[in-house]
Amino acid sequence: MKKICYKSRIPAINAGKIILLFLFVIGFCSCASKNEKQPNDIEIEMKLLDKRLGAVEEKIDKLYSRLSIIQFMVDNHEQMIKAKPESLSSQETATSQIMPENTEKVSSVHEAREENLSPQKLYSKGYNYLKNKNYAKSIDTFDEFLKKYPNETLADNALYWKGEAFYAQSDYKKSAEIFELVTTTYPEGTKCPDALLKAGYSYLMLKNNEKAKELLQKVIKIYPFSNAAPKAQSKLKEIL
Repeated sequence: MKKICYKSRIPAINAGKIILLFLFVIGFCSCASKNEKQPNDIEIEMKLLDKRLGAVEEKIDKLYSRLSIIQFMVDNHEQMIKAKPESLSSQETATSQIMPENTEKVSSVHEAREENLSPQKLYSKGYNYLKNKNYAKSIDTFDEFLKKYPNETLADNALYWKGEAFYAQSDYKKSAEIFELVTTTYPEGTKCPDALLKAGYSYLMLKNNEKAKELLQKVIKIYPFSNAAPKAQSKLKEIL
């Protein structure tokens, strides 16, 4: 009886090809394992991202505060422009017709109104004096603001602009003192970067380069994303 031989339908696989395939799989797995980041690396990157995000958010908050102040000043200016000239002339006519014996009464009413100015109006008054180079009145007005509203949102700005009034008069010792006071009294205020910068400038004018260098370096270190940082960097290059 003849034996029937069945040929296998599975094709023969070359041994060399099997070895190459095995080496390819091993190589692919090793590359994949190298590309996989360790949990510690991921945690470090997440912390760095959180830190950068926090810095960006802080910068946005500062910009928002500055925009609020600018918007307030623009609104104030628009209201003054919209005021009718007739109303001003009528007020002047009425004032000119007041009898001399009533002059003191009108003056006292005016002073009472001045004393009751809102924080925003008092701040604008001091700032307008500064813009018009009436530095003495600007300083007095900002002093009044700080006495009445020491915890108001614009308090750090008022103190800063008071320092600018002294700086404009070349009283650099006083301006340095006030600019540094801004950073200690209102450490979370939006004017801290600019105050540190101008304190550095003041010390430069006083020929105290070491103190100026210290403050300018603080600006770069503490407020690297502020507008004051590149100015501080540029001024440091002049000193070194």
